[in-house]
Formats: sequence, structure tokens, C-alpha cells
Amino acid sequence: YIAVIALASLWVDAYDFAAFTFGVAAFKATFPILQKAPLLLGLAVSAVQMGAVIGAVAGGWLTDRLGRRTMFILNMILFTVMAIGAGLAPDPYTFTVFRILLGFALGADTATGFTYIFEYLERTQRLFWSNLWQLQWYLMYLVTIAIVVLPLYFYFHTLLTPWLWRVTMILGGVFAFIILMLRARIPESVLWLAYKGHLATAKRILKQTYGID
Repeated sequence: YIAVIALASLWVDAYDFAAFTFGVAAFKATFPILQKAPLLLGLAVSAVQMGAVIGAVAGGWLTDRLGRRTMFILNMILFTVMAIGAGLAPDPYTFTVFRILLGFALGADTATGFTYIFEYLERTQRLFWSNLWQLQWYLMYLVTIAIVVLPLYFYFHTLLTPWLWRVTMILGGVFAFIILMLRARIPESVLWLAYKGHLATAKRILKQTYGID
């Protein structure tokens, strides 16, 4: 449970990538300015990747400063708010800003997630979960197409309606909020607590998780 929820940023990343891939045409049709501004369209589409690069770098530092569990919570709060904001964006400029911040949350969460599982799990578990992320990502990509994109297409009978990209963006925020609620049950990394001198809390978590007194 802990490992799956810790790596849940891979799910929202795959969801967002798949959903917006099929929503780009609708996004372009929503804002006429994009017909004459291919650079702006490219910026809007690549905004998540830009933010993720920054988030992956800054996220490692923030994870060490604030703690793994704290970053898990903050990242999903940021993703939830930015995803809903992007879905309601009135123009491509606002959309791009929201998406950069959303990407920051994804990049930071990936750094936090792998740090967490490598500190929390035993060696054989680390090897298993660090390699399973690829399967998780591609499975979520296919699931997104099956349960979100195709139903919306059959309902609207087109991939050009603004509802396609707006609904998928907002659903991404809802999905991230569910992960946020599940993460509330995850304990802090024992190693991080020990490094920070919180030995009593670290010992309590060890006892609860592994039965070690």
C-alpha cells in the first residue's frame, strides 16, 4: 500500500499525458489565437515537462528540508489545485502558468517518491518497485484512454469540443485529491526522522511497521 501510494505521481503523470494528448486539438480549437501562434501552442503543450524539470531538481532539496510525507501532501495539493485551475483557464496564458506549476508538482513528487521507497522498503522490495514503475505508467495510460477519453468521445462524438480537455483536466485534479486523501495514512520516512534527530518517532514507526522494538 505504501509503495503504491508513494509512486502515485506516476499515475497522475500518465493520466495527464494521455488525457491531454487527445485534448490538444480541442484545446487549439478553443482559443483562436493559437491558430496563428504555434509557439504559444507549443509552450502550452510542453509546460508540464518544463515544470517537471524544475520540480525534479528543487523537489529533492525540498524533500530533504521538509520531509518525505510533507512533500507528498504538498505536491498533491498543488497538483489538485493547478489541474482544476487549468481546466477552468480562460486563456492559453493562464493555462500555461497552471500547467507549469502542475508539472513542478509532478517532478517534485517523483523525486520524493523514489527517495521514500528507497528509504522505507527493504532491499528486495526496492528493486521490485523501482522497476515496476514503468508497468504502472503504461497501464495507467491505457486505463485513461479506456475509461476517460473514449467515453467522452462517444458522448460528444468529436475530439474538438472544449469539454474534452477541460473535463479531463478537472478529473485529473479529482484523481489527485483522492491520492492526497490516501497519502494521509502514510508515515514519515524512518531514516529522514532519524537524520533530523526525531528518534522517538522513528522508533515508534519501526515498531508499528516491522514489529521491531
